[in-house]
Amino acid sequence: MILSESINLRWGAKTDSDLITTLNPGDVVKYDAFSKHDGYVWLRQVRDNGQFGYLASGECDNSGKRTSIWGKFE
Repeated sequence: MILSESINLRWGAKTDSDLITTLNPGDVVKYDAFSKHDGYVWLRQVRDNGQFGYLASGECDNSGKRTSIWGKFE
């Protein structure tokens, strides 16, 4: 995914999880899994140390249908 705006990368797939860093527009994010919960579509990124980071890639409705996207998938 190529980000279109700044997005927080977190230790967990929740908006209140601890922040790892903020990614910037144009950054390319490689991910290995996704989930839809709490109103967001979350991507899981494998970190260099083998741990995972999580970022919201857009919003979804209660049924899990994506309603927005904060970047471009290629």
